[in-house]
Amino acid sequence: MKKQIKDMLTYTWYQQQFRAYKSANSLLYYLRKIPLVGHKIPVNIFKRYGFKSFLFYFNIILSIPTRFFAKFFWLALHVGIAILFLNLFRGEPQFTLEQEGRWTMGFVSWCYCIGIANRFLGSFDPFISQPDREFMTHFGLSRTTYFYSRIFLEPVLTSIYYLPALVTFCLLSGQWIFLPLGFLTPMALSFSGSLSTVVGR
Repeated sequence: MKKQIKDMLTYTWYQQQFRAYKSANSLLYYLRKIPLVGHKIPVNIFKRYGFKSFLFYFNIILSIPTRFFAKFFWLALHVGIAILFLNLFRGEPQFTLEQEGRWTMGFVSWCYCIGIANRFLGSFDPFISQPDREFMTHFGLSRTTYFYSRIFLEPVLTSIYYLPALVTFCLLSGQWIFLPLGFLTPMALSFSGSLSTVVGR
């Protein structure tokens, strides 16, 4: 079990590096096509892995707070939609967090949209995309490791990114039952979606 977890973490790390290097190559390629800028970029820059590694780690550092902020925004958006809906339904013009049922409705709305995203936006697909196939071929990785990382590791990381937003949500609502429910929701929906996709096919 420990070896499988280590393999999944290693797979995900190398996959992120592989994607970052490909993106860097594409960016440099198009930059070299710009008339006034291209001639200043040396051809051998494509072989400078130190430069690409710098871009990769810079992107990782920058993406961590961005992902946490995105989860705050996503959860707050659903609470706002719930309050707006309650206002329209009850005919109340005031936008306030003191309305009865606003937190529960916001949480349910968030869960519903997470489920839709997992089912229809490709959080799990039994077919391997072309970039992932290239990555697997390049590093000689197994399909089993790929599917395990998609089913188990990615939903766990999503839940971790949601933790600060969920804690804030529970502090404001005073209902701490939403913390374990919210933490388990991405994992449960992703796993159930993967099973339904496999069975359906």
